[in-house]
Amino acid sequence: MTTAKNTTVGSALEYFRDSVEAVMRELQGRWETRAEIDVFHITLDVLYFRNSEIFVSALFLLDQRRLPAAELLLRPMYEGVVIFEWCLLSPQDRALRFRRTSFEGMIQLIEERYIQTAAHTVSMYRDAVSWMKQQGYKPLPNMKQMLEELTTFRQDKAYGLYRILSKLTHAVYENWSDYVCFSEDLKVRRPEQRSQHRIDVCYAMILFLQMRNTLAFGEFDTYMQIPGATELESRWAEIYPILDFFGI
Repeated sequence: MTTAKNTTVGSALEYFRDSVEAVMRELQGRWETRAEIDVFHITLDVLYFRNSEIFVSALFLLDQRRLPAAELLLRPMYEGVVIFEWCLLSPQDRALRFRRTSFEGMIQLIEERYIQTAAHTVSMYRDAVSWMKQQGYKPLPNMKQMLEELTTFRQDKAYGLYRILSKLTHAVYENWSDYVCFSEDLKVRRPEQRSQHRIDVCYAMILFLQMRNTLAFGEFDTYMQIPGATELESRWAEIYPILDFFGI
């Protein structure tokens, strides 16, 4: 196997990206040709596609070295994958807890007139939430509580990382060194001059999250299990020592 000392971070990440994108193409083809789908599976299957859209957008931005914009997508991707994996710990109960939280959010947006929809759609959401409440399905817990139950994220760093990603999403978070160089009398810093290390960290994180997203998809919806997806963990294990060697 290629060793950390003679492999660059870039080549390791590109190797893993090729594997992830190949799995995504196969999953898309499998999804488009399936004859039927159970309504229950749609409950969480939508998370896979939502997370995948964020992944594709982040890669596009990283390819353009638009690092601040790519980093903004890490939090919603992180949240989506954590929710997906947390629900898998008890899918029969937690998938509907996710659905209740999602529907309640939609009702609030409609009532506050942020979005418009037909009256029968609003009624459908309300009826569904009423039924889930009667059946005892609670809303989702907060991110800290969910992360404490997951073993796929490092317990000593998982919530701290989430807090960092949350800071990045707010306009009051200042990282002006992305745009100007303070050591050179505020000379403008172009995208190609941005920190390669930070780009590599963001790149590695988004790839790791998409691997977890893909594995969760197959675990929840067994029709979507493919050999290539299960092989991603072993391929991540191959490149992890390389990333670790370079401090990623």
